[in-house]
This record gives sequence, C-alpha cells and structure tokens, in this order.
Amino acid sequence: GPWGGESGQAWALGPFHDTPFRLLKITVWYGNAVDGLQFQYELGGDGVIIDSPLYGKNMGTSAEIPLVDDELTVIRVGPGVGPDIIAALTFFTNNGLFYGPYLRERGKKLKVELNGSIAGFFGHASNHVYGLGIYMKPK
Repeated sequence: GPWGGESGQAWALGPFHDTPFRLLKITVWYGNAVDGLQFQYELGGDGVIIDSPLYGKNMGTSAEIPLVDDELTVIRVGPGVGPDIIAALTFFTNNGLFYGPYLRERGKKLKVELNGSIAGFFGHASNHVYGLGIYMKPK
C-alpha cells in the first residue's frame, strides 16, 4: 500500500512495532464509495480497548467486522470510478471467514496477502476514504 489516492487529510494509526497491537474490530461505512473506517484495538496487552478516530465520514450503511478471535490475512481493494477513491473492500481472516465486498467491485482488484501481522494502518480521508495502507510486522 497505500492503495487508492491521496485526496483529503493524511491519517495514521501506528505503526506499533515495539508494542503489542491486537485489532479487535473494523467498522466500515459505505454508500457510493467507502465513506469511513474506524478501528477498535488493544494496545500493550493490558486489556485496555481503544477506539480510533473515525477516518472519513459515518455516512451510508455501516458494517462491523469482528476480529476478537481472528486475524486479517488478506485484504482485497477495488477501485472506484477513478483511481483516487476506494470503492470496495473485502477482508479475509485466518479462520476462513470473509467480510464484504463492501460495495460493488469493478475493474481490476488488488488482493494483498498479509505475510505477517498488522502493526497499524494509514491513509487519506475526508468525505470518503481515498487511500488505505497497512503497517506490517514480519512473522
């Protein structure tokens, strides 16, 4: 990554390379594009649960992706009408579950296998999520 464009405000959650980071939930808002993302996570392994800021807007339909007993292993990103907006997301877990696709996938899709563990996220957002990237910690 990042996948998508660089419109809107840059944001970053992490990277948490030296601190245990466990992703618990992703909330996706979507309408004609992916409008917003919010992450819930545990940082430091002491049981404190943190909700990230909302990246983008909480417009349209929302979906929650529970990851308490799962880890993300693959993320598939679909482009929008133009290359600068994310119009579809699908998440796959280590337990064979998948969530999405959120919105209709069109055109060439990018499927990213996560060879390691997630150490955070970054991207660009304002009225929509324009770009999305992942900080990885190797296995």
